Amino acid sequence: MAAHRPHPPPLDARASDDTVPGAGPVALAVRDRLADELLAPPSLAALAADLGLSRYQLLRAFRTTMGVPPYAWLAQYRVTRARALLDTGLRPAEVAGLVGFADQAHLTRWFRRVLGVTPAAYRNSVQDAAP
Repeated sequence: MAAHRPHPPPLDARASDDTVPGAGPVALAVRDRLADELLAPPSLAALAADLGLSRYQLLRAFRTTMGVPPYAWLAQYRVTRARALLDTGLRPAEVAGLVGFADQAHLTRWFRRVLGVTPAAYRNSVQDAAP
């Protein structure tokens, strides 16, 4: 009979010596800055330098708090803003530039990824539902 050897701990169970103190406030500051500078967001390097962190620390703090990396959060936020503009009756081509996407195709890719439907289909469904 073979001796029982314990399994190594899962990677998630490693010591939390790599946490960033104050991750919550860091993530909120980054989120607010990305939202405020939606059309020309700062680079991760610039955000990290402004907060006195390395890019790696900033990414860890943001992802730990927000659940996604900054770029993914920004894309999701842009989709949320685009959705609100489509609700007002604007066309997807107009909305794309207003929320910081490079073009309508870029908006469509992210919109479909986040909401599961194209911006045009969403806009049409909103218009159909209007009284």
